[in-house]
Amino acid sequence: MLRTLLPALLSLFLTTALQAQFEPDLSGIWTGTLYQNEGGIADRFDLYFDLEQIGPVVKGKAYVQLGDLHAEMRLSGYQTGSGSWRITESEILRNNKAGLEVSWCMKDYELRLAYRDGNLVLNGPWWGSSEYGRCIPGSITLRREAKVASFLLRGEHPVDIQPHGQIHYGYYALHGRLPIRSDEHTVTGAGAAG
Repeated sequence: MLRTLLPALLSLFLTTALQAQFEPDLSGIWTGTLYQNEGGIADRFDLYFDLEQIGPVVKGKAYVQLGDLHAEMRLSGYQTGSGSWRITESEILRNNKAGLEVSWCMKDYELRLAYRDGNLVLNGPWWGSSEYGRCIPGSITLRREAKVASFLLRGEHPVDIQPHGQIHYGYYALHGRLPIRSDEHTVTGAGAAG
């Protein structure tokens, strides 16, 4: 019995160890879009995650923005047995409601990690609640460039750290405040914001 059990256990151990070795680390800056289903304050918001992964646990901050309307939330989460990432926003760290009668949604996410077009992609549904009650749910798609040897061959760096702690990522910049995009959005009406 030991002869048949030992190879099976060894195979299981090696498979698990190899999967863990090649599982991408979620740490870093993720950029993308938060979509809100029909009836929300807007159908899409800019969304950024700044994540730190420690084993099967992740923590960090979420930044959501629609023009001058923006917020920064603390988040944390874990990898489920099925491989998805369950992430929850727990606190609003700072925000600007841009003079509107809105309440921020504190969101839960169920995200899957995939590779697409040379990028790591996190996507999946979100749902949440605000002081007005349940928020109209939606989905998110976030991307992070995969750190591969091609960057070295082309002499490019996916993240460029500047003096004084400013981090440039594509055309987004984090400098002790929310990432700001160059294009503008307009917001009207009241309700719960993504």
